[in-house]
Amino acid sequence: MKYCLNCHRLWPAQAKICGSCRCSFGGRLCSNKHLNPAGSVCCVTCGSRKLLQSARYVNLNIPVMLASWIIGLLLLKLLISNLGAVLGIVIGGLEGIGSFLFGQSLGAFFGGLFQIAVVCAIMWLGFRRILGQNSLPVKAFENVLKSCARQIPHLLRWSVKVFMRAVSGAPKQSGPSSDARRD
Repeated sequence: MKYCLNCHRLWPAQAKICGSCRCSFGGRLCSNKHLNPAGSVCCVTCGSRKLLQSARYVNLNIPVMLASWIIGLLLLKLLISNLGAVLGIVIGGLEGIGSFLFGQSLGAFFGGLFQIAVVCAIMWLGFRRILGQNSLPVKAFENVLKSCARQIPHLLRWSVKVFMRAVSGAPKQSGPSSDARRD
């Protein structure tokens, strides 16, 4: 933004001429739009003597940008501080549920699972390196893992059905085999 000190109005940063007082910003413009120093009598490029008066102006791009950044950072700080409080309440509730269900906090439960997963992955990479990627035991075990991974959605669906039956008090049926026959 440019603030014209002649007519006291704001103009876009790309404006070369004040739309109110018709003075040029940053020097004197000739009729061919060549910019010349403020004290010029004729155009230094084409020699034209028809020059606009130069206007004194203040470039407001930097202060406006700084103010918008400061306001944006303050709003972000406000959002993050309140978001932290809400997430704290939600995580506290989940911790309570986890301690009720697992006998320990969810962080400790999932942390233990993560540690077991990391140790197993490191061991598997070691065996794979020792035995070779294309060895028969490695390929067989990877195929077993792939087939188990394909069964995870079915296992989750069955777990939800069993849980919903237990909550609703409906009579229980025998395991995943009866549900597998229906699917």
